[in-house]
Amino acid sequence: KSITTAMLSTSYNQLGQSEFFNELLASIDVKSDLVINTYNSFIKTKNKGILIKLENELNKKLNLVAKRFNDLFFKDSSYTFKFDLESEKMYFAIFKDEQSLNLDRQSTGFKWFFNLYFNLLYGKKIMAGDIIIMDEPATNLHVLGQTELRKELKQFAIKNDITIVIATHSPFLIDLDYLDELR
Repeated sequence: KSITTAMLSTSYNQLGQSEFFNELLASIDVKSDLVINTYNSFIKTKNKGILIKLENELNKKLNLVAKRFNDLFFKDSSYTFKFDLESEKMYFAIFKDEQSLNLDRQSTGFKWFFNLYFNLLYGKKIMAGDIIIMDEPATNLHVLGQTELRKELKQFAIKNDITIVIATHSPFLIDLDYLDELR
């Protein structure tokens, strides 16, 4: 599922309908009820500190997500992600070198990897025994990105007890040390 800039914000009372936010919060072990309850406390007390405290806790966990994203996308990348909890809305922001980015205006390769990362690799939708079929993945990624993606997909498959089938023409998605994996 393609993630767009519009999906990177939601009102707290519509958090339950936001698939992106629910998956992201679940992936960092935060229940959406905690966020909703915090917003309800904020509304009752008008104490912005309640939102700031939760925002800091969420961003601390999100730093680990960004680190892994950078390691996989390109080792020396400097992308950061931040939650911004405003009084009415909740935002997920993307930065590169402290410059705010609009997801819809990024390269095809970046958007492809962002979608793969947040839909598959960082989500919790995959179950043991599942088979994932990918046709020409990573064609928009640079060579190092393709190599790192191959490694991550293999580790992900082993860790989650799934099978990933890839159709590719890219030699960088092939590990010559494991030719028995090729068909």
